Amino acid sequence: METVLGINIGTTSTAGCLVNVRSGNVVSQCSVDYSPGFQNMDGVKNGAEQRSQVWTDAAIRSANEMVLAGNNLDAEVRAVAISSMIGGLNIPVDRDFEPLRAVPIWLDRRAHREAKAASDTLDSEHLGRVTGNVDISPSLGFTKLLWYMANDTERFRRTRALLTPNGMIVKMLTGGHVTGIASLGAFGGVLDRSGMRVADQLLFQIAQVGSQLAGERLELSPDLFGTIVGSDKVVGPVTAAGAGLSGLPEGIPVVASGLDASVALLASGGREPGDNILMMGTSWSLGVLSNWAPNMPVPGMLHTPHVVGGDAMTFSMTGGPYTGGTAGFWMPEMVVRSSFAKLEREAKMVPPGAGGSTFLPYLMGDRTPLGQHNVTGAFLGLRADHNRAHMFTAVLEGGVMLHEECMEDAARMGIELKTTRVVDSAYRSALWRSIIADVTGRPIMYHPDFPGISYGDAMLAALGSGMVSDDRIFKWVPPARTIEPTEDDNRKAAYGRARERYRRYRDILCDQ
Repeated sequence: METVLGINIGTTSTAGCLVNVRSGNVVSQCSVDYSPGFQNMDGVKNGAEQRSQVWTDAAIRSANEMVLAGNNLDAEVRAVAISSMIGGLNIPVDRDFEPLRAVPIWLDRRAHREAKAASDTLDSEHLGRVTGNVDISPSLGFTKLLWYMANDTERFRRTRALLTPNGMIVKMLTGGHVTGIASLGAFGGVLDRSGMRVADQLLFQIAQVGSQLAGERLELSPDLFGTIVGSDKVVGPVTAAGAGLSGLPEGIPVVASGLDASVALLASGGREPGDNILMMGTSWSLGVLSNWAPNMPVPGMLHTPHVVGGDAMTFSMTGGPYTGGTAGFWMPEMVVRSSFAKLEREAKMVPPGAGGSTFLPYLMGDRTPLGQHNVTGAFLGLRADHNRAHMFTAVLEGGVMLHEECMEDAARMGIELKTTRVVDSAYRSALWRSIIADVTGRPIMYHPDFPGISYGDAMLAALGSGMVSDDRIFKWVPPARTIEPTEDDNRKAAYGRARERYRRYRDILCDQ
């Protein structure tokens, strides 16, 4: 049996998925869990870091586990692709490709001073024409790079490459230093969309900003990102060293892959403009597919080449990263010391609107739509007759209220949004999904048998290696079912009142 392997490196776990090339059926899966990236090793405000060895160890373990599972089932791995979450700063390594420091990840918001300096220097209109993005925010990789230049200058001077989390695994397997265009686009500020390469002039300007912040002359080279490749392209074969490390057969092709949210849309069957996905993971983000146009950037959204056909297709993201899995983890585990499942059962008994209580889900600031890194979360409207079920219902509803605002952002792209595909990898909550449909008033598509983002990587491995055609690959995707919004007028009215409270409280909080 011929198979392809997909691996996805996430914030809280790395997953592997082995897929039968002929049928598209999952042969075996694995998951390696680890602590989420909320550490703050530098002690800076709004910091969140992880050590890259957590990712590399988990990815290599996943590869070995999947190869062993395949051997037991007489399944030969013929190609592999590895994706990852947005890498933040990415992994700074020295000339021997040894990591130099812990990585400020996508959650990290320390670079607000650097983002302000970049905003004062760079022409956002020119930035939009070249890169497809007009925003300059602390969430982006290139502003974290400015922080690195200004605040960890000694190690920056020893940095010879910035590897994405999946790019580090590709380096270990093939020996090649590459960055997929989807990942480079998500880094912000440096991708020339027209040439699919590093924008030399912008990189020079960023270096000037970093030098001013550091108080000394520093340089940035395109070599930091290695060879820029299409995310659906073969990087090279697994070397003997890579085979010894991972258990993979020597010589099989490695496909670049890239940004996990873009891979998730592929795994759910999205392929046309207007197709969109809500990822309910550690981060909630709404991703929308569109045809690339140089005049399309919408402020507050991250636009990056799609992992399939990225020269013509754009994947655009908007979302408040501290809802979803983060809030779902925070209240059960950190506040009431109970399980998500138990709180969900209690919340099912609470009517829509959480008894008048409201939760603003900005646990570590907001990326979009507010774009305010210092805004904080809050419970409001609490009374003595409220209990934890009301508060948890408010947490669920607050995340959806923010998602609804992100949908309004996406609508500004000027394309018709099709039915949203929901992927809930953090907590598979039927209640939360029904609230999404009811609050937005739109049906959603849910894949009850969704095999995970790594399934999309397996699809990329098959596509990029030429083992499966474009048309056939989408026949692999498991069927989805539709969740319709409520038709109950009382529920609609209750959510309408809850929405009004949420937006009123949000405006008051953001004015502080």
